[in-house]
Amino acid sequence: MMCSDADEDGVLDADEIAAAAERLRSRDADDDEMIYLTDLRPVTNVQTDERPRRRVWGPDAAVLLGPKMDRSTLLLTLQEAYALGGSLTAHSLPQRPQLFARLDADNNRRVFANELGGLLDVEADVSLEAHFGRAADSSAETPRLVSRRPTFVFGDGEVSLAGHSRQLDFELPEMRVQFLIQDSIGGGDDATTQADAIVAQYDANKDGYLEKSELPEEAAGGIADFDAFDADGDGKVYPAEIAALLRRQRTAAVNVVRAKIGQPEDALFAALDTNHDGRLDWREVQAAPDRLRSLDRNHDGRVDVDEIPSTLIVTLARGASSNNMYAPMTPPPDRAVIKDAPPWFLRMDANGDGAISTREFLGDADQFQRLDANGDGYLEWSEVEKSLGGP
Repeated sequence: MMCSDADEDGVLDADEIAAAAERLRSRDADDDEMIYLTDLRPVTNVQTDERPRRRVWGPDAAVLLGPKMDRSTLLLTLQEAYALGGSLTAHSLPQRPQLFARLDADNNRRVFANELGGLLDVEADVSLEAHFGRAADSSAETPRLVSRRPTFVFGDGEVSLAGHSRQLDFELPEMRVQFLIQDSIGGGDDATTQADAIVAQYDANKDGYLEKSELPEEAAGGIADFDAFDADGDGKVYPAEIAALLRRQRTAAVNVVRAKIGQPEDALFAALDTNHDGRLDWREVQAAPDRLRSLDRNHDGRVDVDEIPSTLIVTLARGASSNNMYAPMTPPPDRAVIKDAPPWFLRMDANGDGAISTREFLGDADQFQRLDANGDGYLEWSEVEKSLGGP
């Protein structure tokens, strides 16, 4: 509970909730009216090997299903997640009575490991397609994530997926699931450009090719492995040979997509980040007390750790480094997309949150008040456009 939990007792009481906005504003280190997780981390010059404490999440957040899945381990995970370690019964899955009925093959009102194979025959609630490199309908390099089923039934209602091309989100009663796509390869082919640059850098006698004597041991780009590039073994490496190997290496990376599943560093921060862009703008900071009060499910005037909704981050990554390969990733926040807004409005929106605050506004207070139709202290293009006589 970064920043808002003043006494660090793991519970937000009524006074801490009321003071949440003020405390968050006080941590805006660069004074840009944006709060990032880095703004909330304690500053210390003391080096330590102790790892930061993280919230304990219990059983596995996700399980890969398939013919070779470990059914005993899967059963234990489901029991921990849905039955507090006990047997799986119809009461364990109140939102999915039909699912339980399909799994309980022998009708004994319990689900055991040998019956979990039935999960492979259940239609998926959500089906996603990840497009890497060039999109099918565009020549531009636009990685995108598409839901083939934008809504699905959960309990008594429907849950809709919302988001943009690289991110899809949907809300469950006590959890938000965020799907992300990350492509570090793209759709272009720059192997020839890279090869020409390597030869230009190390070709000391300018004869258009590299000899082993021209390469220092610390040569960049893996070119130090001369024999790997010298395909014909003639002791000369030409740009075409370098480009060919770079393409082969790239082809291997292109065909590897990893799924990374995990939770955000701070669940409370994620709960306050209502537009899911990885930061808190001033409107979200201002709304923090009301948002925190809405989390108080037992209405005792406090928010404890069990009342903070969980967030599951599922990242589909292509070409990413193997370092920290299982850690969830969140893309850097983009500037808010403001349809039809003129350049002057975009320039005035210095922090890119999609609205102009009183500090960002270059006019006087009376002008701001006339444009601020809803009186919330921020100018969005829709209300400015109407105030200026637009559609």
